[in-house]
Amino acid sequence: MMAIAHHYETFDLQLRPARDGAYEAAVLRSPAGEVRRSFTLPLAPDELAAQVARLDLTGEGSVDRSKVLGGMLFSTVFGERAASL
Repeated sequence: MMAIAHHYETFDLQLRPARDGAYEAAVLRSPAGEVRRSFTLPLAPDELAAQVARLDLTGEGSVDRSKVLGGMLFSTVFGERAASL
């Protein structure tokens, strides 16, 4: 079986606090363009910390929990437009 080669482009992601508990994500120096967006975390900071603490990376089901949490954070930070760049 022949291995499939993947080619990934490099970009910079800048995250910074904004107003009223929100954050700003900026995709910079991307070959597909740049985008900025504001977002709020999908969980309260203490809830997010608890979710991360539960990610025992050696335990059963840890990959599934990591994918769910990572997917939720990815969708929150990148949004629809940035994810398509």
